[in-house]
Amino acid sequence: MNILVLNLPFESRIIRRYKCSYYARGFLYPPEELLRTATIIKEFSSNKTYFLDCIAKSKGLGDVFSFVRSKRVQVIVTMLSVNFVHKDYETIKKLKNAFPNIKVIGIGYIPSHYREEFTGIDYILDNLFEERIFNALKEKDLIKGIEKFLKKPLDFDPDIIDTDNRDLIKASDYSELFCRGKTAFLHYSFGCSFGCNYCIHAYDLKPARKRSKEKVFAEILDICRRGYKNIKFLDDNITLDADFILSLRNFVKNNRIKANFYGLSRIDLINEKTASLLKEANFRRLYIGVETFNKDLQKYYKKNINVEFSGLIEKFNLLRKKGIETAVWILYHPLKENKSDVIENARKLKKLRASFVNIGVLTPYPGTDIFQKETDSIRFQMSPFMSEFAGTENIGDIERSFFLSYLKSPRSFLRYAWLAINHPVASTEIVSGLFKFGKKGSARKDFI
Repeated sequence: MNILVLNLPFESRIIRRYKCSYYARGFLYPPEELLRTATIIKEFSSNKTYFLDCIAKSKGLGDVFSFVRSKRVQVIVTMLSVNFVHKDYETIKKLKNAFPNIKVIGIGYIPSHYREEFTGIDYILDNLFEERIFNALKEKDLIKGIEKFLKKPLDFDPDIIDTDNRDLIKASDYSELFCRGKTAFLHYSFGCSFGCNYCIHAYDLKPARKRSKEKVFAEILDICRRGYKNIKFLDDNITLDADFILSLRNFVKNNRIKANFYGLSRIDLINEKTASLLKEANFRRLYIGVETFNKDLQKYYKKNINVEFSGLIEKFNLLRKKGIETAVWILYHPLKENKSDVIENARKLKKLRASFVNIGVLTPYPGTDIFQKETDSIRFQMSPFMSEFAGTENIGDIERSFFLSYLKSPRSFLRYAWLAINHPVASTEIVSGLFKFGKKGSARKDFI
């Protein structure tokens, strides 16, 4: 059977993840879930497996048609995004119209929750898509296997594969933000043990499920042998397991690993010991979602950081002194905040002296606690997909005010000027997005 694992074409460069989707300006990650899926099919079956990332390769629907014809594809496995799910569905329907005999297996958070809206897809897989495909491959016919395991209760297995098959992708197609050299992407854990009420956790899992450390370290060795200079952990919180950070530090030192590491963390998981271990493990940057400085909003979000602002300053100073960059995200809630709140957040962010910052509008995704709690205040529709609070139409003005306030600080301005000089391509892509969506009165729709 000829199987194509396909990252669908799109009008702009985007990143599709099971839990989210967003425009990729200044960086691009591989479609990790699809890469893992292709690895499973290739490793555990004799099916002829193809992998095509239309985003990375700048391929359109016509290119996909040609590929399908030339390779005589019989099954397409793809992933639908979250924010652009209606456009992805339209693309799939065009594929089905052109090739009615091809079976399409669609992976997606939104389709798995609203199956009645996606009847044009032959089979829809939920967050256990890896396990369903793995078990389906035990049958002689993949499609019959999918039908057998489509709705069976299964346990998530974080060690279903030992490593991504990176022979399926070209490393130079992908990049980390403001980062030189080839970057590889991998997981140690899937999901999150915390309960923020706005979040779709990675793979829709809670608590987090951890891979075998030995398999992670073996994958890192393979990555380094392939010449990668940077390694990005895609975990929701790479610092969640302090013992893993200690083991990683020891592994890096014992094997003289030179690659730089990147990852996400909560700020309340940072202390002197953890910061020292991260430094010794070659961590170059942490992405930190502070979300809000307002204690009432923290409680509302169930963020529960429990760190006073003075403590936040100390933790960011600690990371900076260790030579670890910090990228900070702030959320804007259209119903509970206004422009003055955003300007105050920018003022406080300047005191944290992060390497760079960003602001994003809070999106109430279906299935999250906040969606259930605020249903009456949410504008929701499936096609075109919309799930937003009233007031989201002003996000362009809000973002413009945020960055103008933040960049008034000479230190902040000079830091961004340094980034622009050292990373001109990425900076140009980001600035062009700000001009496009940050205009006065504009409605930003790129969900960054």
